[in-house]
Amino acid sequence: VNERDGMEAMEHVLFQYMRMDRANEGCQVTGRLHIQKVNGNFHLALGTAHDIRGKHIHQFVMSDIPRFNCSHTINHISFGEWYPQQKLPLNGMQHTIAEEGGGVFTYNLKIIPLQYLSPMGYVTHSNTYASEY
Repeated sequence: VNERDGMEAMEHVLFQYMRMDRANEGCQVTGRLHIQKVNGNFHLALGTAHDIRGKHIHQFVMSDIPRFNCSHTINHISFGEWYPQQKLPLNGMQHTIAEEGGGVFTYNLKIIPLQYLSPMGYVTHSNTYASEY
């Protein structure tokens, strides 16, 4: 065994240890997106995102695929300012994958601009959305 092979083996063991340390870890995603009035998408995916030669890719370890479980709960998703009686159809949506690994979930959304006029005469410019799963 040469020195390079030994280092690669050690890095492999360290990387596996780091992944085992996060074995049952989930994630909580929070943030804000600025969206334009054009078609587009946003997504959450396994791995680290990179732009290579104008293409958006995700880099990950192939052995992670069977363990990747994209079960999820959407606690809150909205587009724009809050207003009374706001309808947010995806809030509370939950999907669970019982078997090990896998799964892709796609939500098609149509963002609809609106103006809410309060009883006091204040105008709130916001958006609502229609969703299809």
